[in-house]
Amino acid sequence: MQNNIRWRVGDGHDVLFWIDSWVLGVGSLLGKQISTLGNQDLTMNVSDFVGEDGRWDINLMLQFLPSSMCASICSLTPPNFEQGRDSRCILLIVTRHSQWSH
Repeated sequence: MQNNIRWRVGDGHDVLFWIDSWVLGVGSLLGKQISTLGNQDLTMNVSDFVGEDGRWDINLMLQFLPSSMCASICSLTPPNFEQGRDSRCILLIVTRHSQWSH
């Protein structure tokens, strides 16, 4: 069940950019980077990748990630206070062969 837990990003202050699973269908971004990460980089939150203008900081992302991954992230709404706090959610995967038990 642990693989089905991911973060719903609100303000982005509680979600670790590299370690936590927050991009749907991607999982952790750790291992997908194109440059070496230092210990300080590993503690960066999702909110650290948003500029003062409230948009994703694409230039910062491109220092670490391939452009295709940056494009995927930039298609998501950037974190902001109006979205509330970050929260964990459980993904329920249902297939046509799934069975419900009582």
